Amino acid sequence: MLRPPALVAFAVAVCCAVADAQTDPTPDTRPSDRAQAIAARISTEVETVRGLPFKAPPKIGLYRTDELRAFIIKAFERDLPPAKLAATERSLKALRLLPADYDLGAGLLELLTEQIAGFYDPVTKELRLIDRSGEPEGSSAAIDAMLKGMGMDMDAITMAHELTHALQDQHFPLLRLPLDLEGEDDLAAASQATVEGDATVAMMAWTFSRNGGRFDQIFNPVVGRAAAGSMDLKSLPGGAKLAECPPYLRESLIFPYIAGMTFCLDVARASKSFAPIDAALAAPPRSTEQILHAEKLDGAKRDDPQRLELPDLAPHLPPGYRLLTTNVLGEAGCRVLFADELGARAAAESAPAESRSRTAERRAAQARAKAAAAVAAGWDGDRYAVYVKDGAPDVLVWLSVWDTAEDRAEAAARLIELFGEAAVFACGPADGAATVEADGPTGQDVVLVTPVDAAAGGGAGGAASALPPPLIDAVRRATRTVLRTTPLKEVPK
Repeated sequence: MLRPPALVAFAVAVCCAVADAQTDPTPDTRPSDRAQAIAARISTEVETVRGLPFKAPPKIGLYRTDELRAFIIKAFERDLPPAKLAATERSLKALRLLPADYDLGAGLLELLTEQIAGFYDPVTKELRLIDRSGEPEGSSAAIDAMLKGMGMDMDAITMAHELTHALQDQHFPLLRLPLDLEGEDDLAAASQATVEGDATVAMMAWTFSRNGGRFDQIFNPVVGRAAAGSMDLKSLPGGAKLAECPPYLRESLIFPYIAGMTFCLDVARASKSFAPIDAALAAPPRSTEQILHAEKLDGAKRDDPQRLELPDLAPHLPPGYRLLTTNVLGEAGCRVLFADELGARAAAESAPAESRSRTAERRAAQARAKAAAAVAAGWDGDRYAVYVKDGAPDVLVWLSVWDTAEDRAEAAARLIELFGEAAVFACGPADGAATVEADGPTGQDVVLVTPVDAAAGGGAGGAASALPPPLIDAVRRATRTVLRTTPLKEVPK
């Protein structure tokens, strides 16, 4: 999944279940010490719920929306400089995960500015609430009324979430997580989902305790499923724009909260405590597959991903091509790719207005998502690379590995539907491919190369040609390593 700048990896507005960020029963003016007052009031409660004490009080403050926007821009400059942002945008367009005319930088900036209700920055150790007083009220009147009836407001709920991040950072330093490893977006998304899922569970548990209940009722499977199921995109700050943005971008922003919460509840089901979540923070999952299927993290059903490294493919492409970027899509990314929501949107928009039905379109989208999830569930590892050449189409080369021959066949069939038969090759590793500590099926490869004409030397508008066998053979020689442990970084004391 796409990684936003590191500072907002812990910042996107958190309360799908109880949110419209505009709720506030206090006077219109909110001085910066309001955030400090909220923290002072609930910090001990959050410590009790989460079962972790503060080693030192976090720095607390309040940002206006314009200050937030300036802060996000600085984060972009630090974590997504222009060259990296452009490479990310081109690679997602090559995968057909972004529309050809979409401006990724502008879209992210707009979404994050509207979505963020508060954040904790593990670099500066600061926790900020966002002052949205004076902005138009949200449309979630029922949720607003519920919060007021509970004697709470959105700032207090957001503070509970962000205080949990501060606790995490003091006990499981967040900067050690692999959130900024180049070319490892799926690994980063798994760590991010663990962090955000924990904070969302703790936030919900705190709201239960504040309402007179037991905080550990969140671990009751019925209650937990209901809480996760109540997460509604429409209730998010900026939810309307989030619903309209490219599906891959939308899922990248909400996956850590919704899937992360479900994962944390799954691992905590047996003990009905935060102890297994602590263990997951200490040794985070290694793939979004393990987030989506918690049983694959440990035990008899453990399934660690294959980490693939592609060789340099430029010698096997037409002269002049160079590597732009390489990364991992992961099971969560494959779900979005296989659902092809962008293609479905384009088809719906081209249909006569009188023939369109919102209900039918919604049901069709749900069916596509379910089918895509079933195919993506066979994922075992992948690596894509995008090669570029001035004046020529970008070339995408994607190697994916699947659990079984049946999984491989399903993935290949779906990719053929999306990219055409000439671009997809179902095969096994080439003879002599480097395999390091492989512990599962290694012969279930699918290679995607697109556009075929450009990769074969025909160029834009050129005659279609079969892809040269040396290119496919080179892809199949990728180095394969089972990722058994999460690569963590040393954090200076």
